Amino acid sequence: MVEIINTSFIPKQALSKKKKKKGFKINVFFLISLVIFLSTIIGAVGVTLWKMDIEKTNEEFTKQLTENRDDYSIDSIKKFSDLNKRIQAGNILLNNHYNVLPIFRFLEAETQTNIVLTELNLEERDSVLAITAQGLAPALSDLYLQSKSYGKNQNIKNLVMSNISRTQDGLVSFDLEFEVDKKDLSIREFSSSGNNN
Repeated sequence: MVEIINTSFIPKQALSKKKKKKGFKINVFFLISLVIFLSTIIGAVGVTLWKMDIEKTNEEFTKQLTENRDDYSIDSIKKFSDLNKRIQAGNILLNNHYNVLPIFRFLEAETQTNIVLTELNLEERDSVLAITAQGLAPALSDLYLQSKSYGKNQNIKNLVMSNISRTQDGLVSFDLEFEVDKKDLSIREFSSSGNNN
């Protein structure tokens, strides 16, 4: 016959006693998922705030563009283009223009009262303006003083007094010639302030 053994499948005592640790146990996967979750929330809040800022800026630019719509119309652009062409033409004229009035002011201020200029000619040469004149002086000493007075001005170049002779009236006739750079007449004031006193 078969013998029956009285045993149970469930042990009566625990095979090994495990000590339970007291404290909080953190799972690594939980920690990683928590970091990802928090960074996702922070990123979502940042993107939402950034989107709101962009929409606000866009609204401001749209409002400004609407207010300034007339400034960008075809008619306004044509007017500005025509104005730009006029300004460029004016600049070309001014760059190629020279002012002779300061020469006359200089001659008026620096010519002695007893010396008379009887003839005055202006001739344009390359980068200079050549001035020739004829005049009368009471004596050679007056003519000498006059040449020194003209020569003090830094803007006067190549000053020459020639053809000095006595007239029948006893006066001294002379020819005067000097040059002035055109750039000096267009850039800075040509006046007796150019003296080296």
